[in-house]
Amino acid sequence: MTPEEIRIYENNMVLKHRLKGSEGLGAAQAPQRQQEAARKAEETAGVATASLSGLSLVDAQAFSSAAAQHELLESRWLAYEVDPKLQFDFPAMSDTAFPATAAMIRARRKAEQARSEGNTPNYQSAVAAFGEALTVAEAAAGVPQK
Repeated sequence: MTPEEIRIYENNMVLKHRLKGSEGLGAAQAPQRQQEAARKAEETAGVATASLSGLSLVDAQAFSSAAAQHELLESRWLAYEVDPKLQFDFPAMSDTAFPATAAMIRARRKAEQARSEGNTPNYQSAVAAFGEALTVAEAAAGVPQK
């Protein structure tokens, strides 16, 4: 829920239950929980502060999870770029002339772009596509599957 939806819900509950305040509903803490989740998602994803503040609590947590998966994929791919042994054993992973590697690089860029947009479903989809493309590129380069 967005902060505005939380305020509307709180007001409706107060009217429905004829309460004098929202303390008994737990709605007073909801905006703080939502803001904390958005802050953690921003921190995990490395995006600008307040760019995810409009996300609901669930979306902020999902964005944070996608960002963690994205970082794992980035480090997995980066190993092929910086490790001399892996560069020697699997040169296709660094060569964009190979179609699978080029597709993986395009998927990686789309994931980076989706992260900066702050749209959780698009980001999750882009990270999943990056993961699939990385797996396909590894298979095409002859990397043994784990």
